Amino acid sequence: MTQALALFRDPQGVRLSFSIATEYLQPVQIEQVLPGLQLHAIGARAGDIAREVLARLPSTFFDPVVTVAYARKAGRALLERQLSMAARG
Repeated sequence: MTQALALFRDPQGVRLSFSIATEYLQPVQIEQVLPGLQLHAIGARAGDIAREVLARLPSTFFDPVVTVAYARKAGRALLERQLSMAARG
């Protein structure tokens, strides 16, 4: 499993672009606007944001090695770390 994160300043707050894939599955991309949030403040909400984003991972995201439950759990932990690091600059 691999994932990538991009954060953009948006007039409404922060726009998040998240991609996740496995050796067998094409990437799934999830876009979300975090209204009223500034980049430096993302760290304080990293856990909640990660939970919201990975909850949107389709139930069809599984392969012979990675279940959707595992992808949501591991992906959430990694995304939370990525968001916390991004907030630090």
